[in-house]
Amino acid sequence: MENKIPNSWEHVMLKDLMVNVENKKLKSSKLREGDEVLVIRPVNLTNSGKVNLTNATLQKNPQDFRSVKKIAYGDILIKEFGRNNFKSAGQVSFCDITNDNEIYVISNSIQILRADSVRIHPKYLYFYLLYLKKVGYNKLIQNQNSNSYNLKMTLHFDTLVPLPPLEKQQQIVNILEEADLVIEKRGKVEQYLYDLLKSIFLEVFGDPALNPKGWKVGTIADLTNSTQYGINNKANEDSSGIPILRVNNVTTQGDWDFESLKYIESDQENFKKYMVKKGDLLIARTNTREYVGKNAVYRQEEPVVFVSYLIKLIANKEGNTEFISGYLNSEHGKKVLASIAKQTTSGMANINVKDLLKIPMYLPAKKLQEDYARQVEYIEKLKKKYKLIASEQELLFDSILQNSFKGALQSNIQKKAYVLKHNQGTSLPSFSANKPLPKEETRSITQLVNKKRILHLIQEQFRNSFFSFEDLRKASERLGFNLSYDRLRNYLYETLEEPDKQLQLIFSNKNEESEYQILFVWRGKSE
Repeated sequence: MENKIPNSWEHVMLKDLMVNVENKKLKSSKLREGDEVLVIRPVNLTNSGKVNLTNATLQKNPQDFRSVKKIAYGDILIKEFGRNNFKSAGQVSFCDITNDNEIYVISNSIQILRADSVRIHPKYLYFYLLYLKKVGYNKLIQNQNSNSYNLKMTLHFDTLVPLPPLEKQQQIVNILEEADLVIEKRGKVEQYLYDLLKSIFLEVFGDPALNPKGWKVGTIADLTNSTQYGINNKANEDSSGIPILRVNNVTTQGDWDFESLKYIESDQENFKKYMVKKGDLLIARTNTREYVGKNAVYRQEEPVVFVSYLIKLIANKEGNTEFISGYLNSEHGKKVLASIAKQTTSGMANINVKDLLKIPMYLPAKKLQEDYARQVEYIEKLKKKYKLIASEQELLFDSILQNSFKGALQSNIQKKAYVLKHNQGTSLPSFSANKPLPKEETRSITQLVNKKRILHLIQEQFRNSFFSFEDLRKASERLGFNLSYDRLRNYLYETLEEPDKQLQLIFSNKNEESEYQILFVWRGKSE
């Protein structure tokens, strides 16, 4: 892939910019030999280009294999193999592991690219490979076999890389790292919203493993009206026919990923039989033992169908699918799902409907389940706002990325990076929970009256529901309260510090150096 570049740049093949790394494959029979080491698998390579070590697995590896598969800081890890979606093959991550006390090796389906730092900055090479993936270059150098995709690494090594002088590479890396950091922070906010949902579930219903609130105990069958396996038709990617939900569309967070959506040709009878409606719960019945049972409630208006590897569950009049999904997505729920799964001859884990319906669970009142579902709906609206902002930022980042490797004027790239950093979209105001404004030592009667009015407003409009600072600001403006941003913020923090804890902060940043949106809830009585 060759683009026009400035005269001071050159095009160099990828293989000529790397230190030779022997990427030999290890036979499965050898995995029982040697000492245990931590193994990085494709699942550890994240979409954000990071290496997630939280679920790296311990595995025996022979010493000679370990010596060539050990990763080091600055290595670029590329996924050679992808299932069900061509986009996953060629996924790249930058290794920023600096812990010398641990040895990490890569699995057979990951390739190490180690940059020759004399000629190319490792991060510059990472960003260029990321650019190639984003523009679809990897699809041109793949083999497809059934539902799997394999990257032709020999062709990849012949890829031409636009190479500026090292000083210029460093300038480009600095700009892209700053832009990438903005995208990363938005990802953290989305993760906090997922964590918030789990916290709300535990607050409302208690730990499923302990049932501290003493709910009546039954099984999933007690909350279920019907279950069904999906359709077994061949799917296509050309957007013709009916959208079909597959196992990889369900995320491990209990959400949906529609980027790799496929379609099937189906008659009206089949469409009606296998249709998924808003509010239906879909559960993956076949996967690895780690991910079998991953599930999500379908929350879209557009009707779709679903594959046979998914189970559709419709709740009865005593149950709510958001509650059932919250239970199954809890730490306890995931352990139970893994424990009832049976190993198949193909090595995958499987759950059948009969065993699924026998899963024990507590049975809180339907009204409480519906209250929780409304909180889920509220969080989903927040997630949509952030996703919209994130998509706008992603487009701007892609533009910066593309221009960086065409030798565009540095001032133009820096301008776009500045916009990305400072134009955070139409997000709600964010501020640090750890650094509230100081209280004033004295306060006028007018200020005391204003605080009383604000608290009354919270009790009337937001009691027992979550609200943000922006929600409160807009509500106060509608009622004609002329309060500054700082004054309103002070009122909230002063109320938080009061001993009766009627106002609670339920969503805060976990890093004192970062600022994120905060949500509040009024738990006190109305005056």
